[in-house]
Amino acid sequence: VLVRRIGAGGMGEVFEAERADGQYEGRAAVKLLKRGMDSAAVLQRFALERQALARLNHPHIAHLLDAGATADGLPYFVLEYVDGQPIDRAVSGWPLAERLRCFLQLADAVAHAHRNLLVHRDLKPGNVLVDRQGQVKLLDFGIAKALDPMETSLLDGGATTLAGQRPFTPNYASPEQVRGEPVTTASDLYSLGVLLYQLLTGTRPTGRHATTPAEAARSVLEEEPTRPSRLSAADSQDPDWLSTRKQLEGDLDNILLKTLEKDPARRYATVDALRADVQAYLDGYPVSARAASRAYLFAKDRKSTRLNSSHSQQS
Repeated sequence: VLVRRIGAGGMGEVFEAERADGQYEGRAAVKLLKRGMDSAAVLQRFALERQALARLNHPHIAHLLDAGATADGLPYFVLEYVDGQPIDRAVSGWPLAERLRCFLQLADAVAHAHRNLLVHRDLKPGNVLVDRQGQVKLLDFGIAKALDPMETSLLDGGATTLAGQRPFTPNYASPEQVRGEPVTTASDLYSLGVLLYQLLTGTRPTGRHATTPAEAARSVLEEEPTRPSRLSAADSQDPDWLSTRKQLEGDLDNILLKTLEKDPARRYATVDALRADVQAYLDGYPVSARAASRAYLFAKDRKSTRLNSSHSQQS
């Protein structure tokens, strides 16, 4: 039984639902195609999302429970219900290390999608919820792109457009998405970089003063991301910015700027490589995004030794 509407997008509406047969209490989210949106192209896109979700089984991706069609033929699918907040709001005020660990959950989910030959293409705060236990859930594969050439014609018609428009969210899209070029896993990497930048600084790397989608898209192509530790207190939304930016200087600066390279070939090769650098930073080890000078490696070795010693004493 549908209880209330909790969201809407270009193709469908999402409702909170309750189990109605009395067997047990349970909540779910039902995504239902909007009436009047049942053109062949939209039906294909809706089917793509359902098939994409069916291929994914990961603790940080909202999983598919059921699918079908209403009495009048509108397709729907039933998802795990996530009671949470968008990731940027959820982590506001958290210590920097906790924000990074939360991001690692998201990166692990995106890496799982990539291993299953799917590019999400719409990574943004509203599609990444954090529940009350601090667990990330990635949502909305509505514009996901199949990477397997044997399946592309079946799932996506070989197209990257819908109703004559490129499907992307300007503030979080990669430069290649804005230009309408072929999208690969590198595009999700860029969007992860925008999200991580926002989680750590409280603001976006480009387009901070854009007032229209066109301005935001143009900023992705024309503006160079500000080095995070050089943002002013006025640019950041972090109330403890003066303390936070000292922690960003160096390794986290370099990790973020590498992820946000406009040339896809200069970004991390995979999400796993980005995850490895974030984890290395947390553990006090050298990161690949920084030139490994002898002084840098020596300092990191001393820091990791102190961290390991501290952990041993605590255990």
